[in-house]
Amino acid sequence: MLKKAISFLPFIAVLFFLPALTGPLLLDDTIHLGPIQSWLTTGTGTYELIFHGQSGPFGRPLSLLTFMLNAMTTGEAILPMKATNLLLHLATGLCLAALFYRLFKRDSNLAAQTYVASIAAASLWLVLPQHIATVFYVIQRMTELAALFAVIACWFYVVLRERIERDEKKYLAPLSGIIFFTILSVLSKETGLFIPLYCLLIELVYFRPTAGKPRPLIISWSFRLGVIFPCLMVATYLAITPEFVLGPYVDRPFTMPERTITQLSVLADYFASTFLPMTRSAGVFNDDFPISQSLSANQLLILLTGIGLIIAAIRMRKNYPGFTAGIGIFFIGHMLESSIFSLEIYFVHRNYMPSMGLVLGLFGLVAGLFRRYPTATESLRKMLPIVFGALFSVYAISSLSRAQLWSNNASLMVHAQIKHPTSSRLRSELLLNALYAKRLDVALSQADMAMQTSPPNEKRTIQLWKILAYCYAEQRIPKGELETFQAMPSDRITLATSTALGYVASAAEANACPDLDRKQLGKLASQWAVHSVQYPESFLVWKTHFAAARLLASGGDLAAALKQAEWAFKDSGYDFSAGILAYQLANSLENTDRAEATMALLVANERRYSQEQQFQIRALLKQ
Repeated sequence: MLKKAISFLPFIAVLFFLPALTGPLLLDDTIHLGPIQSWLTTGTGTYELIFHGQSGPFGRPLSLLTFMLNAMTTGEAILPMKATNLLLHLATGLCLAALFYRLFKRDSNLAAQTYVASIAAASLWLVLPQHIATVFYVIQRMTELAALFAVIACWFYVVLRERIERDEKKYLAPLSGIIFFTILSVLSKETGLFIPLYCLLIELVYFRPTAGKPRPLIISWSFRLGVIFPCLMVATYLAITPEFVLGPYVDRPFTMPERTITQLSVLADYFASTFLPMTRSAGVFNDDFPISQSLSANQLLILLTGIGLIIAAIRMRKNYPGFTAGIGIFFIGHMLESSIFSLEIYFVHRNYMPSMGLVLGLFGLVAGLFRRYPTATESLRKMLPIVFGALFSVYAISSLSRAQLWSNNASLMVHAQIKHPTSSRLRSELLLNALYAKRLDVALSQADMAMQTSPPNEKRTIQLWKILAYCYAEQRIPKGELETFQAMPSDRITLATSTALGYVASAAEANACPDLDRKQLGKLASQWAVHSVQYPESFLVWKTHFAAARLLASGGDLAAALKQAEWAFKDSGYDFSAGILAYQLANSLENTDRAEATMALLVANERRYSQEQQFQIRALLKQ
């Protein structure tokens, strides 16, 4: 009876997430989904859209393909995309239950209640409030898919090892499954690269060799070739080319030591918010996470605690294998995004798969204590179903509350203003919302608050939003607004600044700011790009050159605009839009040589462009 009842628990768990289906797109959702919506209208550039994605080094084509399938079936509707994410979350939980079932069978502490324990653990993971911010942040389907395929690949690995253990010869199907789902995971997100490490962890914990049965040579050599050698190669590459890691930090407001130290606090937050419904993990405006410039006493304690956990997990691997595997999964899962690489500081979706390890560790530890100390835990053992039911209920109610928070943009924004008043990203979002509503008073109020709370390098961004507010409201820009830029730091161009400048350039081209001195702002932008400490090839720098060219061109200074456009075209590695603008400006100036040189570069790089862009180049050649 208990088995039948608990079988429905994973499906019950996701019911508490349903209110969030009506929520909005957030942050970079529109950036990534915009090209898909354009593709839906034109029907061209399918190959380029899938295989030339801008997310991560591999482009994450499989994730993009699923968004295209959504668009083909339900158009631009947001709810079906979020519903797909929720179904993927449920599928991941069910596959996790299957993996836990096989692992628990090999754990003497859990073997007696394998089915019930595996379903309970997977259901508890499914209902964690922390996952609301992953499942309904639409673009994080990439994270879900990578985790789903990683779980399936690990399940196939356990199947393979059990067949080897039983001296069965049917290796092809599970081996193919490992390879196939590893590839799918990597094509969804780069975190799939850690699947060999997860499999190695499972091997070391659950398939320990004995005196009479040593580890098969094929397994030992597989891990040497598939894990140890690649890790050594990566470490060697990073050692001889440190700029691969250090270079991108020039675009960040923090250094590598600062990020590495700060990640101690971030990991502690991820760990705690897995089990405690903490407010930071409730939303997406976490760019206000405090940056640590030196190691504090709290962070030293966190570091020592982490080292202690790892040592304890290693020492307890024989009697508490679930605890050991769980701690290993947590730390392996954060090796990429919580390490030395110059990613943003905090996003709760990064804990999606690592949190599986924490749930596994919890079940493995509790079961081990019950088995090791039966007399002392006898009363607790009888209460265990009640305790689990209470815990599940608390998480379910918390998830329901958080899902209601995510059900509409207004509630999310109110919550963010209360919990993250110093978030620059939040202030920009609120300011943009006010601009679209043509509420100049609200936009200027948000700008004033942002000026007080934003870091120095974001003050230019806020000033640009202020200028745009006057444009959108069709009101005259007060004198002195452009001069304000002179007193602001200009050593680094941020993503927000580049984005805001692009909006202003678009407004200027549409003649929405008739009294804006476009030439002056264009010259200011060009100076920002030239004097930035960032590399000229940085996306943020050449985008600023491009925006400067658009502003100068709309202000009538075509010669200066051409110079900026050519810089953007060259430094971007021959971006199509920058090249077309440079070509048009050269033609307008009747500079045939520069126009032909630009067109020659466009033609030489034609294969990199979308089908629609290639048609444009051919049309220009025929003129």
